[in-house]
Amino acid sequence: MSEMIERVAKAIYDAFATVGDYENPTKEDIKNAARAAIEAMREPTEAMDAAAYAADGTNMPLAITYKEAWQAMIDAALKG
Repeated sequence: MSEMIERVAKAIYDAFATVGDYENPTKEDIKNAARAAIEAMREPTEAMDAAAYAADGTNMPLAITYKEAWQAMIDAALKG
């Protein structure tokens, strides 16, 4: 299993560990687990960073790093 999948799975597990009735989670419990999963994804893995670089293909300098772009996208997702 990938590092990111493990990280997100742990975040979801930890989020539900605080729920009293985890067999019948509330809508808020589900939202909290989703937020925890997104937060866990904020730090890209080395493989993700390498994949972004490889996918770019322009060989042009960037104003920001792939990591900074990824973190900005995650931050935007967390604001919603």
